[in-house]
Amino acid sequence: VARVLEIIPDVAPDHVLTLIPNREDKIIPDNIVIEMVLHSLFENVDYPKVDKKRKRVESSDDVETREKARTKVDYLDRNREAEKTIHYSELAMEQLMCDFPYVPKPYIRKIFLDNNSLYAPTHVYIATIEGEESRPYTRKTVPYRSGKGKGKELHDPELEKERQFVIDRAQEPSTSRDAAMAELTNEQEDQACGDGIECGCCFSTYPFDKMIQCPEAHLFCTECMLGYANTKLGEHNVNIVCMDQSGCKQPFPESELRRFLPEKLLALYERVKQRKEIEAAGLDGLEECPSCEYKCVIDNPDEKLFRCENEDCGAVTCRQCKKVDHLPKSCQEMEEDTKLDGQHTVEEAMTEALMRRCPKCNKAFIKESGCNKMTCPNCGTLSCYICRQIVHGYNHFDQRQSGASTSKSKKCVLWDSVEQRHADEVKAAAAKAVQEYAEEHPDVDAKDIKVDLPQAPAPGRPP
Repeated sequence: VARVLEIIPDVAPDHVLTLIPNREDKIIPDNIVIEMVLHSLFENVDYPKVDKKRKRVESSDDVETREKARTKVDYLDRNREAEKTIHYSELAMEQLMCDFPYVPKPYIRKIFLDNNSLYAPTHVYIATIEGEESRPYTRKTVPYRSGKGKGKELHDPELEKERQFVIDRAQEPSTSRDAAMAELTNEQEDQACGDGIECGCCFSTYPFDKMIQCPEAHLFCTECMLGYANTKLGEHNVNIVCMDQSGCKQPFPESELRRFLPEKLLALYERVKQRKEIEAAGLDGLEECPSCEYKCVIDNPDEKLFRCENEDCGAVTCRQCKKVDHLPKSCQEMEEDTKLDGQHTVEEAMTEALMRRCPKCNKAFIKESGCNKMTCPNCGTLSCYICRQIVHGYNHFDQRQSGASTSKSKKCVLWDSVEQRHADEVKAAAAKAVQEYAEEHPDVDAKDIKVDLPQAPAPGRPP
């Protein structure tokens, strides 16, 4: 039957069996039987055929192979089971440090362990963090450099699959993050192949289109240039010159700086450069914003306001006194108002120093005469006029007459001069209020805040 099916595969096997003659009475060679069956089938083309929709019986190996082909591994699933070799973790950590040379090793190891020690989810997570402005770590100033030939004799098939997954994922133009990962992958491949160009600072190799060059063709990677430029601009120095070991001091062209400087850093570069150029020009009538470094020339002499055009500032200030716009008031009126505000602030502090508040109901009262054991006019609570605490009788006080108590006594005096105490407390409150107001308003001279301080009476007998 099998040999017949090889020649006519669409015939039903059961029909072939019916065409084989009974060989009980005589011996018929197999080749003759096959010829007889084939002749019958060729003569009668309407023989029963196999159902085309019928599926063949699959072996267990076929099923397993097909299921594996259908299953798509989710390499970003950190809970998946991976077939790792004993060298997987070592090789994965080495690869991650090469992928992110400026990320501290302890942070990489922590994220690696958090992701079940799997390369792919760790790589994607760190790549996302690297793309953010705020990172949970401080980037290294010196990039990680892999040892020459280190680990090349080791190999892990699972890690290779994950690396290929990361590369393929980076090549998908779905997000800017993936595009950045694609660039990183290309750099790593160039390094692995030895086709990159060596950076004159960190001596790692990168593709040519990722290099920044000075007019003398000295090449540096964008990471080193970014760190260098960030330091220079932080010092408000726009003289970003070549840092080659040969001693070349050629400034990098602005076109090269624009290739790697982020938007905010480039804006800072342009502001500082503009300020330097304006200062060097020595323009007449140049005015500066009191709130930032923006400068301009105002041609209209009658213009009273300076309007800062710096997007990060936008302050509107008076050209004469350099303070916030106070029109329609004049500078003198504004100054008087400020002094008056200071005077009111100090007077309020002096009044508050004269007053006492009940420690129970917070009702305010002022002592005119008598001892220092006070009774609240609102709730009747007893309190001490000196320490302002609740008392329950005279045991709280040193009951000797004013001037008779000694410094050794730790109790509050029962009798003293209320006028002297008020004068001392008001003066102290006024001095403190003037100091605080002057600190909050640097443009105000403390001497200009005039208040009437009480005069203590001449010493006399207590009431």
